[in-house]
Amino acid sequence: MWIFLSDSFLSIVDKGDPLGATLLVRARIDRKVVAETIAAELQSVRYANFKSTVKDRRRHDAYLEVWDAMMDYQSDLRRLKDSNAK
Repeated sequence: MWIFLSDSFLSIVDKGDPLGATLLVRARIDRKVVAETIAAELQSVRYANFKSTVKDRRRHDAYLEVWDAMMDYQSDLRRLKDSNAK
């Protein structure tokens, strides 16, 4: 699971990464602690636009690229659904 926060990016998996993976930080954390932390972060959301909360320009631009890719994907799915409905 990928989680994008205003000041960090998390890639959460159930087991270790394959040998040779390059990560800045790797941690083994109890599943309950992860769930509680994610829930607390979700409860703290107080913004109408996530991208505007990202202060680091490089992080913002990287997140925007992901947002653009997912918007394109959603548009493609919508077009496919519309063409199949005809």
